[in-house]
Amino acid sequence: MSQKYRLENFRYILGLFAFVYLCDVVCAYSGLIPVDPANPGKCFYRGDLLTLGVNDGISPCQRLTCYEDGSILIEGHVSMLSRELSARFCGKT
Repeated sequence: MSQKYRLENFRYILGLFAFVYLCDVVCAYSGLIPVDPANPGKCFYRGDLLTLGVNDGISPCQRLTCYEDGSILIEGHVSMLSRELSARFCGKT
């Protein structure tokens, strides 16, 4: 096999990987957790007490916003083809 033929095959394979990477599907989500009547004014998420304002979520690329009344806004996104790549680009590993 000649060097030129191997280089062309490598370019095709590299192009295929780039195409698949660009076709990745990302799904965004958001939701509002209402005020807990037993703990008004406090934001509890999965057993943890959140501080007022923006907090980092458990999963990569998740943001929790705690409001003064105790409600919580959850926002985030998830990469369908590669969750690990999504985590790396969001700064958490």
